[in-house]
Amino acid sequence: MSFEGKTAIVTGSSRGIGRAIAEELADGGAAVIVNYLENESRAREVVQGIKARGGKAIALQADVSKVIDIRRLFDQAEATFGKPDIVVANAAMAIIKPLVDATEEDYDRVFDTNTRGVFFILQEAARRLRDGGRIIVTSTGGTRMFFGQTSLYLGSKGAVEQFVRVLSRELGPRNITVNAISPGFTDTELLPDRDRAVAAGMSPFDRIGHPKEVAEVAAFLASDAAGLGHRPECRCRWRRLLTILSPTKDTEKRNDDERSDAPCALRCRGGRSRYGEQRRSDRTLERGTAKTCRRACTDPHCRPDRPRRRRAGLEAGTRLLRRACAGRFQLTQRPARNHRPGRRSDRRLGREPEGQQDQPASAHQP
Repeated sequence: MSFEGKTAIVTGSSRGIGRAIAEELADGGAAVIVNYLENESRAREVVQGIKARGGKAIALQADVSKVIDIRRLFDQAEATFGKPDIVVANAAMAIIKPLVDATEEDYDRVFDTNTRGVFFILQEAARRLRDGGRIIVTSTGGTRMFFGQTSLYLGSKGAVEQFVRVLSRELGPRNITVNAISPGFTDTELLPDRDRAVAAGMSPFDRIGHPKEVAEVAAFLASDAAGLGHRPECRCRWRRLLTILSPTKDTEKRNDDERSDAPCALRCRGGRSRYGEQRRSDRTLERGTAKTCRRACTDPHCRPDRPRRRRAGLEAGTRLLRRACAGRFQLTQRPARNHRPGRRSDRRLGREPEGQQDQPASAHQP
């Protein structure tokens, strides 16, 4: 995969999965910022290996648990290689112990790096990334496996996955994708030696993963081939279902009759966008200006406006009664089971109660 002319920041890339990702991106032509916390010699070793293969890289120290260091990292990276195109939030730490034994210091150490640090890395990436950029966060498959003594680590990673889901919606209009990769047991220093045999037995291949295998997945998500991974709106197959009554400048060129290409999110719920402010910046739609999806849409979030469908059914019934009253055809009236003569329904339909139909109009009732 080619990353020529692109800049990538990879946190925690002096070893393990982060190092493999940095090397994979650099081999594709990206200029890589190798971030480290304490081990400068390892980071320089990674940089030297990248340069030996003809790539571009620089090592920058930053503690991602501190916001000031995160901002300094982005400032130095931008001053060296320009605005970033790819940001990989990989730095993490783990403390393995039962929840009842965890201390406040343990909690702060894990969550400051794994959760707080990732949050502010995502924030800086959202502010500085070029349109069409890529953001990748390294999570873990353990968030779905519930191992004992991992409450701190898995809890911090579970929060990160929610950051990714929300940010993917917020950056969608800029064509920036946000993804999390959740590798299984991988051959890194975070995996204790005592657990490696058990971890290998849980795989159908009877082995643990290699960092390069995870790096190949990250490289795909950072490439142009993954551009359709997280679009915040769908383009429905059924395009004849939206009519905008008050089109703005960007919709005047469309055929507003019944063939708009507007996303399904704008068709549902009376024309209001599912994603709120995301669409208000470039479209102004009043409530109730959109017709209803009447056929199946491929977007799982696109739901027809049920009150509109009920209202349409009532209007059809009203038209049917009006045609009947105009004499176009005759409705057959079935008497109710508990029908009693002289009920209000008889008078509304113009029928006389039983016992009075054969009497002359001038008959006098005592």
